[in-house]
Amino acid sequence: MDENEVLDEAEQAALALVRECRSRINSTAGQGDSARIGDVLIQELEYLKHAISARQIELTAHLVTEAQERLQPEAKVPAGWATRVTAVAVGFARRKHPAAAARLVRQAQVLAQEMPSVLDAMRAGELGEEQAAILVRETDGLDPGARAQVAEEISDRWHRLGDRGLREATRCVVNRLDPNLAQVRAIAAAQDRHVSWRSAPDSMLRLTALLPVREGLACVQALQADPAVAKARAADRNRAMADALVSRVTGRAAGEGAPVDVRVNLMIPIEALVKDAPGFLEGYGTIPGHLARDLISACPDKDGPDVRRIFTAPGHDELIGMESTARTYRGLLREFIKLRDQRCRTPFCESPVKHIDHIAPAAAGGRTTASNAGADCERCNYTKEIPGYFVTGNAQTVTYRVGRLTMTSTPPRPPSARPREAVSRLERRFVEVIWHGFTAPKRE
Repeated sequence: MDENEVLDEAEQAALALVRECRSRINSTAGQGDSARIGDVLIQELEYLKHAISARQIELTAHLVTEAQERLQPEAKVPAGWATRVTAVAVGFARRKHPAAAARLVRQAQVLAQEMPSVLDAMRAGELGEEQAAILVRETDGLDPGARAQVAEEISDRWHRLGDRGLREATRCVVNRLDPNLAQVRAIAAAQDRHVSWRSAPDSMLRLTALLPVREGLACVQALQADPAVAKARAADRNRAMADALVSRVTGRAAGEGAPVDVRVNLMIPIEALVKDAPGFLEGYGTIPGHLARDLISACPDKDGPDVRRIFTAPGHDELIGMESTARTYRGLLREFIKLRDQRCRTPFCESPVKHIDHIAPAAAGGRTTASNAGADCERCNYTKEIPGYFVTGNAQTVTYRVGRLTMTSTPPRPPSARPREAVSRLERRFVEVIWHGFTAPKRE
């Protein structure tokens, strides 16, 4: 759709101005890059970033207000969905995870409505978005008047405080204004204690525990008191603590390999079993071939690892489809789609898969097939029901549209030892026909 056909002159002028500013900044590359002004230019660009962040915050708060007015006549729309649909748009526009986008939306509402002096400081270049987030987070639970007072009391020094200093200064004022708030927040935070993990570079995994301070320190002191840690040299102490943690959690001696129950979906290509072709480990992500072989050999199942063949078509890296007559995705078809998509398909989310759902809704005639299925986290699957949020396409290319923003998503490429090769629609259809011929139930 042509912007000139749907936007008025003022809207077109606003977009043109921002685009011109970006173009002019980019055009200065190589100009005036002398040592005499380089540091000052960096500082001025940082001030500019802060001012731009303030403008983004203003626009975000305005989008929430507009969404509330637009969705209010919808009797079936639950309260809070205006904020949620705005978070979708902000996530797409700023390339953020949906949860991070939701935090940005809430932060924008607080700053615009309760802490306008912080926005003024951002426009002046004194505070950045991260510092504004600290002020919002540390004043959570205060009424709007108290929040404004906190900002006023530390405004004379926030331009020269680092993140830690700003956090401590804010807490000091908050504790004086509401001495009981810290205890209330600590009790609420303890309910959110959890253990999480995510992949890290070089076949590592980052294991994190969020605990109340007393229990957290008790765990740290127990690891520090471990005999192996106490005897380790200073340079080796962190590694010794990591080994002690594994030993205490798994019950195995330090240095003894802890087996992992591995299901080899031949998302690990056959080459990975004999050479260093990459594989895909469910719950982690892509791993090198040597690690795939190590995990298979350490599998605790006495009969060997559970191998399920998930075929790719010859000469390319697309998984072959499966189909079901049921309305919901179950059994092997569900597992197949989880393996194909690996993570939530919503752009920039990539959270673990919780739901498998139709792209074209079943109520609208959508079939329960792999080509009409997408993997989602719980949050993103429910968010698709918001009026004004449209999800269309098929499994190979899902299109997401909210407002004037459009994003597309494609499934990740399965691991392969060979470069990707183009495959025609006719070849793909031929392979699927053969697949269904092999997998269709035989009549008695």
